[in-house]
Amino acid sequence: QPFQFSPAMGNVAFASATLGFAFRIDDFAVMVSKKLNMNEGALRKCLWDPEGGEFYFNPKTKKVGRSSEDGKLKPMFVQFVLEQVWNVAGAFLMDPDAEKGAKIVAALQLSVPDRELRNTNRSEA
Repeated sequence: QPFQFSPAMGNVAFASATLGFAFRIDDFAVMVSKKLNMNEGALRKCLWDPEGGEFYFNPKTKKVGRSSEDGKLKPMFVQFVLEQVWNVAGAFLMDPDAEKGAKIVAALQLSVPDRELRNTNRSEA
């Protein structure tokens, strides 16, 4: 299948030139699999189903399924990828919050100078 692109195949990146970031499903599969103690390959398929369906993670039971349980659960891509991107964008760009930003930096084990965390000029960030 030449020239087929799919996040499930790892050959698609999601990016924002304006905000200056890019990621692939694999990037989140690595981080989330450690947090949930889950197989990375299986998680990758749950984040973006090659078959086109949705998977849902129930935090109470710690189980993955195809059912949203009456619409209460979010698709795993939304829960583990989009919401994390929105949190980072919010903490650093949209509504800067140094304390929240520091927690995110620590959780992701990033090295960001304090002066960058305190910078309130978003055009320089």
